[in-house]
Amino acid sequence: LGQRARPEHVVIPEPEEYPERLVERLVSGFEADGVETEVKAPGFSLKLLCREASKSRRGPRLSHHIVCCPEWQGSTLHEEIIDGEDSSVRIDVSEVEATEQGTLAPSWKKLEGEIKLLWHRLQIPLDLRSAMDDGPMTSVTPESLYHLQAHLDDMQKYELSTRKLIKNWLRREKLLESVCNSHALGVNDQRLAKLKADVQRLDRLSCSLVNDIGTWSRKFSELIVDPSRDPMAPPNSSKPRPIFVWAGRDAIERIQSDAERLIRGDLSVCHRDDSKAPQGSEEQSVSQRFKDWGFASSSQKSKALLLPTCSLAAATVAAQNFKVADVLFEGPAPSWYRPTVARAGIKALKRGLPCGGGDKRL
Repeated sequence: LGQRARPEHVVIPEPEEYPERLVERLVSGFEADGVETEVKAPGFSLKLLCREASKSRRGPRLSHHIVCCPEWQGSTLHEEIIDGEDSSVRIDVSEVEATEQGTLAPSWKKLEGEIKLLWHRLQIPLDLRSAMDDGPMTSVTPESLYHLQAHLDDMQKYELSTRKLIKNWLRREKLLESVCNSHALGVNDQRLAKLKADVQRLDRLSCSLVNDIGTWSRKFSELIVDPSRDPMAPPNSSKPRPIFVWAGRDAIERIQSDAERLIRGDLSVCHRDDSKAPQGSEEQSVSQRFKDWGFASSSQKSKALLLPTCSLAAATVAAQNFKVADVLFEGPAPSWYRPTVARAGIKALKRGLPCGGGDKRL
């Protein structure tokens, strides 16, 4: 009877403290006016989103040689070639003479304007620009006019050579796409004959491009390489070699790798490898979670389905002997070449001894 008459202990609930920020409320979950607002908390925190990515998760860093060379895809010359325009103004430096003091200033001013325009169009290195600004462009003299004429002549030759390389590269990409998208229904299909002719043209054009790029890089190395483009380079590092960069890759390395894949009958060379990124990557999962919450909306592009490779076309392409991938090709060494193996082979040839119990290698 005494226990029944004893009043029950009433617990007064403490008021809940709601987070001040809306995002924190959604992440933590709370009740307001009897409405359930709890949501599933994501597998990451706000601090993780704001934290700088670790070095191990960062993307691969481009080569020092590629960073220090200009990118020609999407450049001014590339756009002019696509549009069929040529906005460059050719100045014949032989007609500019510094004979009279009255004609010296206009000629010097004309050369200066054309040089600064070509600096932007051709992406001339910063150190060369500074040397010209602090040297011949400081005073109007016959000597400075001579240096401006020589500099303008070099840049005009550099522009013509670069235009030729870009045009040939665009021709090669168009021809490569035609080869990769080729199909045939049988061995008597007339398209196989056209495919063989296209593959031979592709091989000749690739060899010509490799030789022209080598001549271009040796002749205009001072106008190509700009070490100031790579601030992360070591201070005492050697000067990078000149490279013709297209779409962030070395053009010669791209030609060699394409030839190696075509030799294996791989006709997926012209297709961009966008599918290499993992489908369940962290960036995609974070973007999907934000989309589910309504914070962001992302439109996924519909990817075109690639047709299966034609076996007859792949066999026809693989039968072609690409000179770029040949061991005796007069140009840069292919990717599979190893100097140590070459030296060992040369020593074995000089010894003239049987290798492995077989015949002598002559």
